[in-house]
Amino acid sequence: MRKVFFFDYDGTLVNNDTKHIAPSAIKALKELKQQGHLLFANTGRTKGILDPEIYDWPFDGMILGCGTYITYHGEVLLDKEVPQDQHEQIQALIRKYDGEVFYEGKDHLYVSDQMTNEDLLTMIQRYKENHVSILSEQTNDKSFSKLFVCIKDMEKKEGFRKEISSLFNFIDRGKQRCELVPKGYSKATGIQFICDHLKIDLQDCYVFGDSNNDLPMFEYVSHSILIGGENPELSDRVMFASDDADHDGVANALRHFGFIK
Repeated sequence: MRKVFFFDYDGTLVNNDTKHIAPSAIKALKELKQQGHLLFANTGRTKGILDPEIYDWPFDGMILGCGTYITYHGEVLLDKEVPQDQHEQIQALIRKYDGEVFYEGKDHLYVSDQMTNEDLLTMIQRYKENHVSILSEQTNDKSFSKLFVCIKDMEKKEGFRKEISSLFNFIDRGKQRCELVPKGYSKATGIQFICDHLKIDLQDCYVFGDSNNDLPMFEYVSHSILIGGENPELSDRVMFASDDADHDGVANALRHFGFIK
């Protein structure tokens, strides 16, 4: 019987540091495809900051920006952007809490002009290598679906969370970092959308992820696989914990469930 597989990208299919995909993972995806299963990328990345090689992988569709942009066989099924009338409020809150920001859109990445956070600077360098269109946060009429924010003063992070949570789901990414996704959208709502669109039973779905923004799909889909080994925040939320991306985590999990040899 045909199954549907949803794969996170960073930390699940590719190494978080090198951004290389394990050969065993590519081989496993191709085997699933040959068996007639459906494959979806389900990532927090928006279309504008995808690594170009992802288009060479055998996905039937993509759930991007934590459920805000969905495609199937090249057709755009959903495209949710943050309303223009919220932009000024968002920018004011980020200034109030001295934050540095990525506004992530389907065409561009808008960034703080005076970026100092090392994590964000490293990500910017990677995006430049992939020829991502990077513009200033001061650009008028920005078009974006979600945000990635660093609050420089950790003591201010909770205050920022409380105020911004009227508009966004706040995903804590550790240290100064957080990910902001519009209310009503997540990797789980993306899966629900695909299941409704294709008339798929949720029991025929399998999800693979490694971090906190994968928690909604871990809670939504019973066949859930954590990549990266034991994690005190996530391990008890999944059916199976596999190895990390560099140690054949995806392939080993698929082998565990009998999909590949």
